[in-house]
Amino acid sequence: MQNKMIAVTSPENPHLKQLKSLWDNRKRKKSGLFFAEGVKEIEMAMEGGYRAVEVFFAKGFDIGKTHLHFPEDILFYELSENLAKGVMYREKTEGVTAVFEARSMKPQDIVLSENPMVIVLESVEKPGNLGAVIRTADACGADAVIVCDPKTDVFHPNVIRSSVGCVFSKQVAVASGAETLSWLRNKGMKVVTASVQARSFHYHAELGGAVALVFGTEADGLSDFWNQNSDEAVKIPMRGTNDSLNVSVSVAVLCYEALRRRMGK
Repeated sequence: MQNKMIAVTSPENPHLKQLKSLWDNRKRKKSGLFFAEGVKEIEMAMEGGYRAVEVFFAKGFDIGKTHLHFPEDILFYELSENLAKGVMYREKTEGVTAVFEARSMKPQDIVLSENPMVIVLESVEKPGNLGAVIRTADACGADAVIVCDPKTDVFHPNVIRSSVGCVFSKQVAVASGAETLSWLRNKGMKVVTASVQARSFHYHAELGGAVALVFGTEADGLSDFWNQNSDEAVKIPMRGTNDSLNVSVSVAVLCYEALRRRMGK
């Protein structure tokens, strides 16, 4: 038995309208759904255990040429060329988008390695930055990313896009700052904060053990809560006119220094 394919030719189709609504933060959270566009991202979502509920294809897309396999009870929707262009936003779209059920992770759900490294982001605003950080977490082997008091949604389309699907393969939890700190202390992890006001540079810090690297926003930095509960504050050398880097770049600098220490051991 094959999945039922339904042709969609009207922009008023309720399933198509729901797909479009998932760009809206409030509507996406209320629905408990998100979408992933492109074969790689869809595969990663499914491998990460996310349940697909609907699949949309641009007319002419050949699913047989991919490794995508969906349960037979999921409906397929074939979109006319114009409708597909209106909802598939990737510059070089592959012609397939799937809607998934969202799920949340808390710090207590995280499984840590023997010598863990965790990235903590406070009040991150830009989806592209969050996605880039998750991609870095994947590349450097960080155990998890914890998003504290977020101002953007983990399943925002631009988070999925900029993380290249790594949001589905990494452990990404959401919690308050107090919840996160309590969990880190319970796990015996050193809390290292990134701050332009710090006295020592990051390469002087002890980053080889169980560590949480905590970052704030470019505009405001970290809150007093994290500055007051830091075990060590570090800064990255800045030799130009600006005093800070994009948060995703700062994360990469510190994470790879921590990785270098671990590889040395």
